[in-house]
Amino acid sequence: MTTPIENPVAMLRSINDHTDIYKGIFLWCPGCEYEREDRKVSGLHLLPISGDGSKRPTWKWNGKLDTVGLEPSILTRTKRPDEFICHSFLRNGVWQFLGDCTHDLKNQFVPMVPLPDWVVRE
Repeated sequence: MTTPIENPVAMLRSINDHTDIYKGIFLWCPGCEYEREDRKVSGLHLLPISGDGSKRPTWKWNGKLDTVGLEPSILTRTKRPDEFICHSFLRNGVWQFLGDCTHDLKNQFVPMVPLPDWVVRE
């Protein structure tokens, strides 16, 4: 009998977006995940952490995949159909959801969760 391998909380990927090549980190944000009657929205983020000559903004990463730390904050803002805001810091593997969030994790500290199987398999 084999022991199942737990999915990681973060993964690195090299991204080639036409002429823009950079490294990105995949993360699952529990604040950005939500479900409505008509659809489910995932909390998957791909954030650029480096880019040789890239003009896109990047996050400063602490170099750890098990206890990820990123700076500056991460801000997601959409209209779905109501305004949705998820604003957080990710420090040492813990999400700090800020007071301007419009979801239930507002003002809470939440440990990172493993990436879903469908992300890890790709």
